[in-house]
Amino acid sequence: MPGIALMRAWAKAPDMGHEPRRVDIEAEYSLRGLKPPYELVRAEMEAITQATAGAIEDMDEVDRERIENQILSLRSGEKAQAN
Repeated sequence: MPGIALMRAWAKAPDMGHEPRRVDIEAEYSLRGLKPPYELVRAEMEAITQATAGAIEDMDEVDRERIENQILSLRSGEKAQAN
């Protein structure tokens, strides 16, 4: 499955950033009414989460606030789409 390979590659190099193919894969699951197999990449998701948390901790206050605002904005957009 391409999504699993992509998540494994991302976990090995978490600084590779946004991967457009991931969005395409998530959209494909959504269009088919399927839930992505998160349970198959649980360890990879945890590694990415830990790497992201570490990167945020290393940021200065200005960059940290910018990232937090971006996350809040994304979450608001997700909530609006869900309704």
